[in-house]
Amino acid sequence: MDDMKIAIDCRYVLDPTNGQFGGISEYTDGLVRALLALKTDNKFVLFFSDKYSGDLAGAAAAVEIVRVPVKRGNFFFNHFSFPRLVRSYRPDIFFVPHGQLPLGWKGKAVITVHDLAIYDHPEWFPGGFSHWFSTKLVVPRSLRCAEKIVSVSEATKKDLIRLFKISGDKVAVVYPAVTVTDVPSKRADKYFLCLGTIEPRKNFILAAHAIKIFHEKFPEYKLLVAGKRGWKYEAITDEFVGADFIQEIGYVSPEEKLSLLAGAQALIFPSLYEGFGLPPLEAMTIGIPVITTRAGALPEVCGEAVRYVATSEPNELAQAMEEMTDEATRRGFIEKGLIQAKEFSWLKTAERLLKVF
Repeated sequence: MDDMKIAIDCRYVLDPTNGQFGGISEYTDGLVRALLALKTDNKFVLFFSDKYSGDLAGAAAAVEIVRVPVKRGNFFFNHFSFPRLVRSYRPDIFFVPHGQLPLGWKGKAVITVHDLAIYDHPEWFPGGFSHWFSTKLVVPRSLRCAEKIVSVSEATKKDLIRLFKISGDKVAVVYPAVTVTDVPSKRADKYFLCLGTIEPRKNFILAAHAIKIFHEKFPEYKLLVAGKRGWKYEAITDEFVGADFIQEIGYVSPEEKLSLLAGAQALIFPSLYEGFGLPPLEAMTIGIPVITTRAGALPEVCGEAVRYVATSEPNELAQAMEEMTDEATRRGFIEKGLIQAKEFSWLKTAERLLKVF
């Protein structure tokens, strides 16, 4: 069907100026841009935060922009006033990239589910009422009410079926992509890079242990950790104390992120679970080797183009880092990564998503 009116919840799209960043924000940004770039007869109604400062909300043919206040703590607005506003535009489909339908939504909807780690590993996430409200009420209801569910990986689809007993026919796997530009590195030093929120599931503590082993033989290298501090970060950052070759950078903009990646000896991504895994794909796309684990969907993203390590063996990770100091070995991973990265594009994602609609 190529003449639909599609409403999209863009309230949490990428907007670093206003503190909106992260994987789901980047997913929404890349996917909406690709949908609008396709030559179709579809019409779009995009709902943005009234504070959104990006360029996606500009005037375009067949696109209607609606600005709404983002009130994270306002239960009635988010779950009843907002869906009533969406319905007033009479869309054929309501697409929710962040995966949680308002409780008051009535109508045809498609949602994207990025990962379900919170169900298998609640200890990785903050508790409290919001945790309960989301996991016990909003997410299960969203999965029931959605006409179709988009999963970003086969791993997440299997989790959906296992945890919620959802029919596999209701779930379509549509891989996301990444948006990269040529950003030269501004650093002259030698370093490995960890990229992501500092929290238990990212497992940066393994990288901290490994760099201490690696540093004994290769003292000229540093470990840079780029990402905001998240849940239970203290035990991780405690491992950085006293090691001047470990540098915590904090949150970096998309441009700074790519610049850091461009200068890295390799990306170290020792995650304990990923519903997809954007940083490895970003690294491969710009020609940087990746050291990662086989957790969750990472093998789907990375194929055989990366150096895999166990999630709990710092000596193995240190060995993999040493291998990346050999230029022939590093070049081999770069070449395989560039080929693997070509499997993913936002154009493919958008085309496959429209078939789900």
